[in-house]
Amino acid sequence: MNGREEVLEDLKKSVETWSPPLEDSLDVAISIGLTPGKIVNDRLSEGTKVVRDRFDNADIYLPQVLAVSRVMERTLSILEPLILRGKKVCKGTVVMGTVQGDIHEIGKNVCCATLRGAGYNVICLGSDVKPRAFVEVAKDSSANILGFSALMTITLIIQGVVLKAICEEKIPRLHCLWWRFV
Repeated sequence: MNGREEVLEDLKKSVETWSPPLEDSLDVAISIGLTPGKIVNDRLSEGTKVVRDRFDNADIYLPQVLAVSRVMERTLSILEPLILRGKKVCKGTVVMGTVQGDIHEIGKNVCCATLRGAGYNVICLGSDVKPRAFVEVAKDSSANILGFSALMTITLIIQGVVLKAICEEKIPRLHCLWWRFV
């Protein structure tokens, strides 16, 4: 395995094992010319997939998933300035948020960082977002994509409220994505 593959594998493993922040591995990855997009898309997202599969199989539990999310958030906060500095062409605007009544942001935050790395302008509304706020920001920003998530079963109903509000507005060129992160 060459140095490039080793550092990418280290990054993936650190996510899978919810290791502390990866500053050293990130520094090496960047110094050998790996782009933030490659780091996020090629290894960090692979690590989160492994974690998701382990969670689905009940090999790990929610506390470990939360530990992974903290590692990812820290890593992405280190990479974000590089992502924004290297931004050349904006592929579109994405509005993201977690629906009203839900405070969970793990999946949304990873999606936001991945989309930024892929060249999208991402407007993150945070958590516990009212349906009308999604509509207003999507209209005001001329968004192309609206993403809204829910983790708790009870807040899945709010996703339908958001979708109905968006459909009633008939915002041109707006595509909606909604998911339940588990």
